[in-house]
Amino acid sequence: MSETYHVVAREELTGPVQPIARAIATATGEVAFDVTREIRGKIGVLASGLTKDQAARLVGSLSQVSVRVFALAESSVVKFPDPVFLETARLGNDALEVSDLRDKDGRPIGQVNAPYADIAFIATALVKTTTEKRVTEIDTGGYGPVVGEHPYGVLGFMGDLARQRTRQSDPADHVPEVRIERQSQYGHFLDIFAVEPAHHLRLNASTFNFIQTGLEMQATSIANLTRFIKHFAVHCSRAQIDPSIRHILDGSPHTNLKLGSPAQYDAYLSWRIQLLYHPEE
Repeated sequence: MSETYHVVAREELTGPVQPIARAIATATGEVAFDVTREIRGKIGVLASGLTKDQAARLVGSLSQVSVRVFALAESSVVKFPDPVFLETARLGNDALEVSDLRDKDGRPIGQVNAPYADIAFIATALVKTTTEKRVTEIDTGGYGPVVGEHPYGVLGFMGDLARQRTRQSDPADHVPEVRIERQSQYGHFLDIFAVEPAHHLRLNASTFNFIQTGLEMQATSIANLTRFIKHFAVHCSRAQIDPSIRHILDGSPHTNLKLGSPAQYDAYLSWRIQLLYHPEE
């Protein structure tokens, strides 16, 4: 089976998407209207699953509408491990010292020291996360639990009658109803990519323990994160600093990158990693 290709943007898309959509539709045989809808949600990678010839044609077509892109073979895509979460960390003299790492489900997976010289890329974003909670409700037919004392309780005869009616009701009326409640909120993430060996470390400002970093504590989690980023970035002289980090280093109190889900954030990070490892020739 022949290898497939991606077409990757060199920079964020800022102009109208219709010329881009028409170029993609011409190269892939898709409907331009459908491509227009899809491309609005894409980050970095404009088309995937293309043959080498399709990718070459699309690169040429997009260059004619002043969109800088490149073709990337699937085998050349740089992939880091899935992110692991930092509970806390300390800024050591030569390395970021992480004593407690956890996987996405919260299970502890040990510790790691990431030498500053091995850190390749850092980025931050405000990311919308959604959590689900199962809620079980039981329909009691209008007769909830009744508290009473023998013989009739504090409600007397009427309380006893209510208990009898509840016991005599059809069991089918009391089948538990399970529903899913979803709650969404935005949180500040910091992602650190290190090499030799490869690590993808993720810090969630709302759960991270900033006290053990050795830095002076601030009034809010975002203020603590901003302070941590500024002190951390100084050590990472060899790392690629994402524009989302530069925005903070230039004086902003928070990042300028806001994304609607962790999946969108991961897509953004993957795109920036490809740009790092596939520089323009």
